[in-house]
Amino acid sequence: MASFPKIVDRGIHRLVTNTLSFGKLVPSNHDMALYRRPNETYKVVDLLERELSLDLDDDLIKKIDSIVSKPIVLRFSSDSNSAEDFFWGNKATNNLVLKKVLSALAFGELEFWERDLPQNSHEERLTGHILSKIFSSVRFCSESISDYSKEVFKNELPIEVSYHDLSKNNREKVTGSDFGVILHTNFPDQEESVMGVAIQAKKLKDNLSYLPIAQADAQLKFAGTDGAYCCFYDVADTGERLPPAVLRSEPIVGQCEKTKNDYKVQREMVSSSGLPLSLFLIWVLEGKCPSKKFDNIRQAANFMVTGEESVENYPGPSRVLTISIGGMSFRQELDDLKNLFTTRETGSPD
Repeated sequence: MASFPKIVDRGIHRLVTNTLSFGKLVPSNHDMALYRRPNETYKVVDLLERELSLDLDDDLIKKIDSIVSKPIVLRFSSDSNSAEDFFWGNKATNNLVLKKVLSALAFGELEFWERDLPQNSHEERLTGHILSKIFSSVRFCSESISDYSKEVFKNELPIEVSYHDLSKNNREKVTGSDFGVILHTNFPDQEESVMGVAIQAKKLKDNLSYLPIAQADAQLKFAGTDGAYCCFYDVADTGERLPPAVLRSEPIVGQCEKTKNDYKVQREMVSSSGLPLSLFLIWVLEGKCPSKKFDNIRQAANFMVTGEESVENYPGPSRVLTISIGGMSFRQELDDLKNLFTTRETGSPD
């Protein structure tokens, strides 16, 4: 069997055995119900389920509600899984090649969590760091994943990754913390597919994050409800930090309290509804998370520049990460990912 880089295996082992906080964002199952719960109830349920491994039914949670306060929001399921079971079983993905890709993505995420997140830099720099770590990890693991794919599909599937900085060449950089991801798969047993998402990065400080209303509205116009997401970087001074957590922008706009200029995003919403960035990208590939669909990679690249509609003072993602799995057919109108944005800078993020 093709060997996977040992350093990645060691990192993933630390990640899934709950020595880090990745497990806090692993969903309990695919059919989680949405309840209305207060922050105090959330803390009690979280303590009982996670720390004491108790299985709480809805009746018991209602009793907790009656003791603590009026309900707000919490995701709850009676079926809880450890991060280890989630990864090593088939709950993250049952595609054996995508499991290896997930490991590479998660290792990059782990490196960011340990090395860059504690620096509490501004959002644009943190975005550069996380994309750099993912870019490097996927590229580092690409050869071993391709070798492994021969054992699964009897054909070697190329793994390619590229990065483009669209903020260069005098392109106005109004929303420099935005980034886009283009994902392409060409598996022997599936139809070739191309997906894309546009992501707004925000810092989560202690129990709150603020998403400017103007930015959220512009992003939804630009990327549409299926393509617009937010990624939260947990820079809290105390407690164990969450890994980068991704949520759809539409529920944030529809559910969060508004100030004059911002949507107030509560920590409990991020921790209960968010997905780790690595797992989110895999689930976009598998259609479990909504995304924009394209005929080819070139069309996806054009979307990252123009969006669904032009929005004043919103130029779209300033950085785009592209991952191709399985090799590009003639449909892609492209022979090398480096040529995807031919007039813009290519390489590893700053």
